Amino acid sequence: MPNLLRHCSILIIMIALSLQVACTSMKFTKVWVDESHSGPPYHKVLVIGVADTMGNREDFENYFVKQLKASGIDALVSYKILPDTTKINRDSVLAAISGLGFDCAIVTHLTGIEAEESPIQPKKVGVVTSYGYGPGSYNYQMYDYYQYASNYVTHTDYYTNRDTVSLVTNLYDIATEKLVWSGKSAQFAPDSVDDVVVELTQLVIADLKQKKLLQ
Repeated sequence: MPNLLRHCSILIIMIALSLQVACTSMKFTKVWVDESHSGPPYHKVLVIGVADTMGNREDFENYFVKQLKASGIDALVSYKILPDTTKINRDSVLAAISGLGFDCAIVTHLTGIEAEESPIQPKKVGVVTSYGYGPGSYNYQMYDYYQYASNYVTHTDYYTNRDTVSLVTNLYDIATEKLVWSGKSAQFAPDSVDDVVVELTQLVIADLKQKKLLQ
């Protein structure tokens, strides 16, 4: 009987783990890293969520920071020091983080939600349209990128008939203001916004640690 109970317990654990893996649908579709970056791992992160509402921004940043701290990484939400999203630019960010010791910033925003039969394309208003990661691209400069992402998220038509949610997460070096890492991710048929936030956070932190960009 003890052996039977032991085997049953192992089977239950294996089933639970397989269900957990099956429910994890957030995947990277592309990851880019600046191969010239040779600095030590970052240790203090400013988390910036670009969202359509302040509530969504706060929820995202709070959860991301909580998980970073649980991983032993110092982090702070941006909404407490940069509450006015219309004034997030180079000068306002540098003034807000002065003396706080941040060495990197993580910026995340939604890029699209595709309907089952036809994707609903977002309206791009006043943004740089060059694609890529090097000089001249919309990703390259941290402060230019926030304006791009903000316009992208707040001038869209894609908040209905959701099937596949796509996001971009960028990590910027505070000292150089340059892009160091970028990950495009997608999740099929998420149950809720919370589901997206949880899985994205796990995915990003794991990859940044694996690449030794986070301490």
